[in-house]
Parts: sequence; C-alpha cells; structure tokens
Amino acid sequence: MTSCTQKDSYDVYLLIGQSNMAGRGTLVPEDAIPCNGIFLLDSLDRVVPAAAPLNQFSTIRKKLSLQGYSLGNTFAETIHARTGHKILLIVNAKGGTSIKSWAKDFHQRADTIKAKGQLQYYAEAVRRTREAMKYGELKAILWHQGESDATPEKAASYMKQLKQLVENLRSDLGDVPFIAGEINSSEKDIFNPIINAITDSIPNAYCVPAEGLPMNSDNLHFSREGQIILGHRYADTVYKAVFAGNGDNPTFPPLR
Repeated sequence: MTSCTQKDSYDVYLLIGQSNMAGRGTLVPEDAIPCNGIFLLDSLDRVVPAAAPLNQFSTIRKKLSLQGYSLGNTFAETIHARTGHKILLIVNAKGGTSIKSWAKDFHQRADTIKAKGQLQYYAEAVRRTREAMKYGELKAILWHQGESDATPEKAASYMKQLKQLVENLRSDLGDVPFIAGEINSSEKDIFNPIINAITDSIPNAYCVPAEGLPMNSDNLHFSREGQIILGHRYADTVYKAVFAGNGDNPTFPPLR
C-alpha cells in the first residue's frame, strides 16, 4: 500500500459497467505481477499496486472467481507509457447490470425492491472516485455496458438513460470526457447504432469500436486477446480526448 497523499500525483480514471468491463478474459500467472506505474483503489479505499483481475476490489462485483482479464489492463499500461504519469484506477463493475440499475435514484424506485440491502452502483462509483481524487485528478470515465439492454425495446430508451447518467456523473465528479464502447455479441446490430450516436448526443463523449475483436466461446464476452485490443482502443480514444495537444509525447507504438 502506498502512503502518498500528494494532490495530483496520479491521473485518476473511473471504469464502470457490466461483465466486459469487469473482465472475463483468461488470466495467466504473469497477470498477478503488479504493473509498474499503475495503481488500484482497493476495497478499503487505499492505493495499491495494480494486478489482474482489476475488478477484484469492486464493492459491487460478483464472486471473485468470475473476475478475469479486462480492457483496463492494456488501457492503463498504454496511457502510462504514453504520458509517463502514474495511473490510479477505480474499477467498480458488475456483470449482468442494466443501465437502469446505474441510475442515481435506482434504489429509491419501486422496481428495485429485490435490490434492497445491496450497495447502490452509482453511489459507490461516485463515493470511491471521490476517495481516489484525494490522490489526483479525475481524467476520464470509461463505460462498457450494453449486453443487458440489447433488445429493441430497451435500446429505444438507452440513450435517454445514458444522457442522464453522464449528466449526473459530471455533476458529482466534474466535466470530464466520457468514453463508451461497442459490444460484439450477437445483439450488436441492435445496440451498437445506439452507442455510436453518443458522439452526437452527448458533449465530450466518445465511442470505442469493437469490430473484429475475438470473443470467448459464449460469444458474449471478449476473450483475453479481445480485451487486450479493446484496451488499446480505449487508450487511443482517451489519449486524444484528454492529452492531445497538451504537450505529452506519445511513446507507445501505433495502436490496433
């Protein structure tokens, strides 16, 4: 655990969403080795060296054995390599969650009786990010969610709900770039046109493509290789949104 309390010593990123943000890629022994320059906020809100699975400290996650390799790994490694800045991640994802469950008022609504006693997803994301912001500046919010809403009926109201989510997050955490990713499951033709519209519907928001990414055998979750490529794509988008033209010199080779 680090004892550093100096403001702005870390670039802070919030990573939220459902199972593909939590990570379902296969882990290998080397993943347990902490990454240089990359840190996690743990479940006790302490800054610790980052090692996979990054969602291990999520306060809302499913069981630990389900957590795997995620896009956050190569995202953080790439951003660190490009900027030289120390990276602090808050990874607070949970598999199977719909966008409505991330609403700020979710646990106050009548349709959430079955969620009574659980930590509220939105509130925990904000609370933990505020703790991380004691150590640095929030640079961007990364969102990957949609498989639970990839039906014609749910997709019709998705952008309205996403707009409200972004508005609430920015009100509580600051006006930072919001980065969302496509899905690559069998329902992608329903969902991806909706998420692609984010660049025209929400200011300072960006969409990361998932085209061609390898999948696990369930055809729902990105494989380890798919997560590696997706992390590079998120990093490329975040770098352009946050750092391009600000004097930081890229040191990482061109991304896929």
